[in-house]
Formats: sequence, C-alpha cells, structure tokens
Amino acid sequence: MKKIEIIQNINMGSAMNIGKDQIDIRHIRYFISAANSGSFRKAAVALGVQESSVSRRIRDIEDQIGASLFVRHSGGINLTMAGQRFLHRARHALDHIRDGAAEVAAIGRAEGGYLKVGLFSSLSSGFLSALFRAYDARHGSVHIDFVEGEAHQCPSPISDRYRLCHWAERFWRVRLGLPLVV
Repeated sequence: MKKIEIIQNINMGSAMNIGKDQIDIRHIRYFISAANSGSFRKAAVALGVQESSVSRRIRDIEDQIGASLFVRHSGGINLTMAGQRFLHRARHALDHIRDGAAEVAAIGRAEGGYLKVGLFSSLSSGFLSALFRAYDARHGSVHIDFVEGEAHQCPSPISDRYRLCHWAERFWRVRLGLPLVV
C-alpha cells in the first residue's frame, strides 16, 4: 500500500512541474528532429538553426519533465526509455496540431465546416437547388443544413424577398463560376 502512495505522489509532482512550465512546439520539433537524426548537429542543420539551440531546447524539455531523453556520447545521441516514450507522444501531438490547423484553414477557405441556410418554402426549388448542388460538388466537406420556412419565420424579416433572391443567385453564380442568367 505504501508503494502505491509513493508512486502516486511522484506522478502528481511530475504533472505539477510540467503544468508550471509550458513546452513550446518548437522544442518538440527540435526533439523529434534530433531523435530522427541521432545527432544534435544533424538536427540543427535540418532545422536551419545552431547546434547549441537544439541542445539547449532539449535540455529545457528534460528539465521541465524531469527525465533525460537522450544518452549523449561522442558518436551522437540515443534515446533513453523515457525518450522513446516521449517521442511517440510528441509525434502524435504534432500530428494532432497539424491536422487541427489544416481543418481550421479549410473552414476559413469555405472548404469544410457547417453551413446553415434558411430558405423560403416558395424559393426552395429551381435555381437555388442547382446552385447548392454545384456548391456541394465543389465543397463536399461542407455540411449544409437547409431550414425551410415562410418569410415570417425568418429571424430577420426581409421585405423584398425576390430582390434578395436575385442578389443571392448572382452572388452564388459568380462565386461558383456559373454563367449569369439575365
């Protein structure tokens, strides 16, 4: 029972130390590069920085997590057991960050995400149907949710719905590269 309590206290202390100091993404990139190349010098060349920067950043990570990640020797470096475990998680973390950034960028370019469109029941067929089919063909990862209703159900009443309809048709045709209908 005493052994379990000691391990829990050690784990809690380690987590608290990491919580105080944040590990920079750049530090993680340096660590992964060094692990891949087996040398701080080769990692520095690959990253376009000084060897001392790589060594210093890795030492910062080791100080923050409280474990040596590499065994240093004259021929280069080798991962410790802690380094092997951290490498797996560091790669996984960077993959998640890259995926998240790509996903958000796609949303910013209207290539992904969620679009909720309110339509008047009387306008839900015809050219709007063709426009949204064309949009869907171009931006398949955008989920479009259509909400049909009457003019009085719209959150912001539109006095001249046909003028809006004409504007929307022109806007989407230009946006999608479709010919304008006069």
